[in-house]
Amino acid sequence: MTNDCTTVADFMVKIVIRAELWQPLAFLRQQMLTNSFSYLPLWNPRQGWRLVSDHSLAIALRRTDGKREDSLGMTLEKAIADSIIVPPEAILVKPDVEIHDALGLMNDRPVLVQHPDNPDEIIGIVTAFDLM
Repeated sequence: MTNDCTTVADFMVKIVIRAELWQPLAFLRQQMLTNSFSYLPLWNPRQGWRLVSDHSLAIALRRTDGKREDSLGMTLEKAIADSIIVPPEAILVKPDVEIHDALGLMNDRPVLVQHPDNPDEIIGIVTAFDLM
């Protein structure tokens, strides 16, 4: 690493795997386990960018009624509609945001990097792990 790397654009992961409302929870679980992700970004047309956490997914899949198979087949959209998963709002930054500013915004969550000309488009994701 050189001292020239000072912005989130220098450290962001450019290929962003994201959750989709139509995907079953089993698929999201597989994506998180396969890629060692703690969060998946989600574009919700009604709410904007959100984050689906491994913690919220674990809670949804460890139902107290013993119907894990029902949860695995449930779509993310239904899980959100039924308040089983409540994805928090994502923190959005521009590519030129300084690393120390991004770290101050994270609060144990990643930041999503917006396209400079289209704020609804995500061009990267940065976690605290990426900045260590």
